[in-house]
Amino acid sequence: MKFLISTSVFVLALAIAGPVFAADATAAKTELDCQKAGGVWDGSTEKCKEPDPQGDQEIEKELQQENQ
Repeated sequence: MKFLISTSVFVLALAIAGPVFAADATAAKTELDCQKAGGVWDGSTEKCKEPDPQGDQEIEKELQQENQ
C-alpha cells in the first residue's frame, strides 16, 4: 500500500514539474533568453519564435550544396 501511494505521489510530482522546467521559447523577452530556450530570434519584430523544423532542413540542404 505504501508503495502504491509513493508511486502515485512521484508520478504526480513529475507531471506537475515537467512543464515548469520546460523552456518556452515564445515567452523569451531577450535574444539571449530566446537562444537558451532553443528558439529563433526575429530581430525585425524583436520576438522569439519556435524553430521551424522544415526551415532547418532546407537550410541544412543549402549549406551542404554550398560545401560540395
